[in-house]
Amino acid sequence: MKKIVSVMLVCLFLFTGVLASAFTVSADENVDFENADFEHFISVLVSSLQNVHVDENDKPVFDDDGVDITLRLKRTDRFTHYLDTIGKKDEEIDSLIFILFSGSDITDNMLNDLLDDEISKEQIRLVLEVLKSFPEEERAAAVFEFYNNQEKGAYYPFADPESDEYNPELVASYEGIYDHYINEEFRALVFADYGLQYIDFVPFMRVITNHVHFTKDSNGRLVPLSVTETFAENILANVTATSVNGVDIDKDDKYAKYIVLDVLLGKFSDATDEDNLDNFVGTFKGEDAYAMVGDFNADGRITSLDGTWMLRWLAEWDDVMEAIPEGSAKYDTGAQIKPDDNGLTTADVLKLLKYTSEWDGIILGRETNNYLGD
Repeated sequence: MKKIVSVMLVCLFLFTGVLASAFTVSADENVDFENADFEHFISVLVSSLQNVHVDENDKPVFDDDGVDITLRLKRTDRFTHYLDTIGKKDEEIDSLIFILFSGSDITDNMLNDLLDDEISKEQIRLVLEVLKSFPEEERAAAVFEFYNNQEKGAYYPFADPESDEYNPELVASYEGIYDHYINEEFRALVFADYGLQYIDFVPFMRVITNHVHFTKDSNGRLVPLSVTETFAENILANVTATSVNGVDIDKDDKYAKYIVLDVLLGKFSDATDEDNLDNFVGTFKGEDAYAMVGDFNADGRITSLDGTWMLRWLAEWDDVMEAIPEGSAKYDTGAQIKPDDNGLTTADVLKLLKYTSEWDGIILGRETNNYLGD
């Protein structure tokens, strides 16, 4: 069960802030994520939960049938600690960060496991800061929903073949992510012990998709397409590093709120395999949190028809204006857009038509300003 939760926490970590004023620590520094991409980060957390063991000092505990459940209880305790301290409370995240930089011996299992696997204190702090940027009340609600599902069974219409909302593609994407991070042996163990499966981390993923919508950049890497004002304000207030992988975070720049996720999601996209990346894209699509830049009519393809729709939208054809809200137009354009740009122009139409005509050097995708380059 702990293992599964690590996946949930990881999802929150994917995509990925802040030290409380009571624990103010200056992070006037660059945080390098070259050697601690999310695949690595997740694998450490998963191993931390999977490798819980009983030692000679543990007093055996037996259930009513005389079965030794000592190991199971230890797993549950660590799982609960991870979920409640990292998932629910800002102050607990603050405490973890304070412990990291206090100079005292670190007794927290998760922190020690991450540090032992050569993930730096600065890298851990950055991930915790990003996690904290998702509103505390929503993280707490997701934890409550998770526990409630354990008692009553998780039910989501998209996973019910009898429901009108059944979405087998979304089911497959969620299952694919789950299977990628949880090995078959442990999947069987936690299902037998707790009934846990892929659907249990849906509420945690939705904390992310409520605040971040995704696309790909011109290099095929996941990047944020838009973020809510709440998340934007939080991440700018929370992240204490002055740069990530050498990319400055100028908090007065209107694109600063995207920089951290640009870099972290870029590292994740490069490190993971194609199937896992596709599963994340499929999940975000199914949760209405993904848009393909250039797919103006939202048919899942980029063709010259999108250019036609763009021109009709610009000419204010009633049916097209009704079908495509003005707010979404700036995200579905053919340009290599930046978030917060003013929206669709004839230059976007021209770029998309050049792209569909296979002109050399024409690329679609959100423009990113990060260390990844080409």
